[in-house]
Amino acid sequence: MRRALAAFAALALGGLARADDDLFGELAAAVEKARTHGEERYAFTLDFRDLGNDDQRSFRVRFDPRRPPGARWTAVDPPADDYGKAEKAAFARMAKNDDADDALIYEGLEQSLAGARLLSADADKAVFSIPISDPDTPAAVKEALSATATLDRRKGHVAEIEIRSTKPFKPAAPVKIAAMRQLQRYEVLSPGGPALLIASESDAEGSAMFKSFSSKARLVYSEIEKVDAPPRAGSK
Repeated sequence: MRRALAAFAALALGGLARADDDLFGELAAAVEKARTHGEERYAFTLDFRDLGNDDQRSFRVRFDPRRPPGARWTAVDPPADDYGKAEKAAFARMAKNDDADDALIYEGLEQSLAGARLLSADADKAVFSIPISDPDTPAAVKEALSATATLDRRKGHVAEIEIRSTKPFKPAAPVKIAAMRQLQRYEVLSPGGPALLIASESDAEGSAMFKSFSSKARLVYSEIEKVDAPPRAGSK
């Protein structure tokens, strides 16, 4: 009887291992497809809404990598002439990013595959815990964050990436983050194409220079267009 139970357990565990292997294989395939599209360039429209303010003012801007460096961002609604002082400063910082379309594809996830861990799965989706592999993120910050990737098993792409804090942390000396969360959603917009970022939601609470703050924002990406443009600076 014990032998029969042991044999049954071995078969069951083997089946679970194969199931996990299949799921990790699906995740690896989704990440590999993104990697093959990683060098493509895209123009897109970005709608930013600050949900932390009572007026919930929104801004629409357009990014086009075919334009000259330093001039790839255009204020659409409201036009730049209607920006206040703080808004002009924020737009100037944004305009320095000539490779903003790099964020549309999650191809950087390949660096996290080795440390991925399956959390849950059903016929429609699988949720994985993934390490934060960004080399520019300090170790102390990484220790305070938890990240997950949700695989859409039916469509074969990563549908969501979520990062949230598990404890307070200091990204910089005068800043303390008590809690934060960021959720990015991806969708395949054209047959055979990669999954692209369509929305990002973030909220954070903490203090900076001894003053408390709370922020909440939503970014929506639309009118995404694959274009012929020079390679990104890091790809040359």
